[in-house]
Amino acid sequence: MQNTINLSIEAIKIHPRNTEFFDDINGAEYETFKDSIREEGILTPLIVASDMTLLSGHQRLKAAQEIGIKSLPVIIREDLGGEDEKLKILLAANFGRSKNDETKQRKIAVEYVKLRGLKNGQKLCDNRRALTQEDIAKELGVSIRTLNEMLEIERKLTPEIKEILDNGAFTKTTASKILVKLSKEEQTELLTVYGKEIIDGVTQKQMQEYSDKIKGLESELKSANSNSSISHDTAELIKERDEAKQKERYEYEKAQKYKREWEALKCRQPEVREIEKIPVDYEDLKLKLRETEKELKHQKFINENRIETDKIVKEFNFELFYDSCREFTGAVSTYQFADERFEKTRRQELQEYLNEIDSVEKLLNIIKNKITGSMNV
Repeated sequence: MQNTINLSIEAIKIHPRNTEFFDDINGAEYETFKDSIREEGILTPLIVASDMTLLSGHQRLKAAQEIGIKSLPVIIREDLGGEDEKLKILLAANFGRSKNDETKQRKIAVEYVKLRGLKNGQKLCDNRRALTQEDIAKELGVSIRTLNEMLEIERKLTPEIKEILDNGAFTKTTASKILVKLSKEEQTELLTVYGKEIIDGVTQKQMQEYSDKIKGLESELKSANSNSSISHDTAELIKERDEAKQKERYEYEKAQKYKREWEALKCRQPEVREIEKIPVDYEDLKLKLRETEKELKHQKFINENRIETDKIVKEFNFELFYDSCREFTGAVSTYQFADERFEKTRRQELQEYLNEIDSVEKLLNIIKNKITGSMNV
């Protein structure tokens, strides 16, 4: 049994990878947690390595620092070897923390499996005993099914699909049963053809249908490359897919060029080395790409309806125009009272509403200016 000693709080070092894998407690829960320490002290000892690197108890340490506690009860693990051993204890001791997000939980599972080794026929390069998935699941305190689900999602899904999953667009069951069976190219295809908005909130059955259609599209594409005939709708989807991929490649190459220029600048001017703008700028580029795709879809709709539009303009009927405006204002007028509904709506969805309102406002301003200009002639 390892002894508990009191250690100066200043001697304890935060593990350098703790924030990579774990989130801090915050808000009301953290304040309650801190009050309990203020009243009762630290009841459970912290665990540190022989070099005083903290392995378990980061939240207790943080609260103690804020309260002003000078020393803490700790257990020193003298038996740990290198950095991998420390990281293994850090991950196992804190895995499953309730406030940790799903992205970090999956990342922990993948890292822990790598540290512990899995029995799959390979020979480990050190003296560690290779473990089965059941062994690792027990150490982490989860079922084999849950562990396997986390590993497959983290390893097989694209970052974009994982982001949508973590935002609650569909369930982990849907991801592990359907989406992991798609190649990463097919997952990209799924987003290109259907878009994030369409697959947000889909059922498992709907996702299976989308998945089957994507696989069917790939089959038709292969047939097309073999000079087989394809339907008009499929040809249009392939065309849209290829155009979107081309735009994405262009934006990615532009971002990579910017990154190379930035790295070169950091080499020439040391004072800018600490400034990291690349991730933010790349996110901006991806946002611009999505806006461009949306505008292209709008233009495609306009072009497809150009003949009908020209006919309507030539046969312009003011009474019909007036009635259309009245019908539109009547249809949307009730939404001005939807305060509570808007408060419960996700920010991303609200932004989509604003984008559509901006589009309508822009169109109405164009018509308004034309009418005003005609009055002034």
